[in-house]
Amino acid sequence: MDSEITDQTGTFSVNLSWPVVETSRYESYREEMELGHTSALLRFPRPRRTWKVGAQGITTADRQAMLAFFDARKGVAIPFAWTVPLSIPTETIAARFVRPDLVTSLLNPSIESFDIEIEELFAPTPPV
Repeated sequence: MDSEITDQTGTFSVNLSWPVVETSRYESYREEMELGHTSALLRFPRPRRTWKVGAQGITTADRQAMLAFFDARKGVAIPFAWTVPLSIPTETIAARFVRPDLVTSLLNPSIESFDIEIEELFAPTPPV
């Protein structure tokens, strides 16, 4: 399996006042056998974590910095280091944006809102 973290560049972290919701899920795949039996196998040995980050009041400068970081990674194409908010001890992992677009809304001339989703990436496990 190729590494999901190939070409990782840059580090992304968020303002600790921005709301962050973490979820995790196991990923599996199914394979149907010739005799009709179905086998389900885990894709990775641990769940993949995902973070939804959103804020209702960011400045135009914050928005421009986020857009520059997002565009430099070509949206979802290039992974980056993600500093997990409020992790103790501080944890930095390989991650990528989930959606190919960055959703922002203008609340007034100088305040905007945004919503992004970030997912954890895994390096391949070496064979035993």
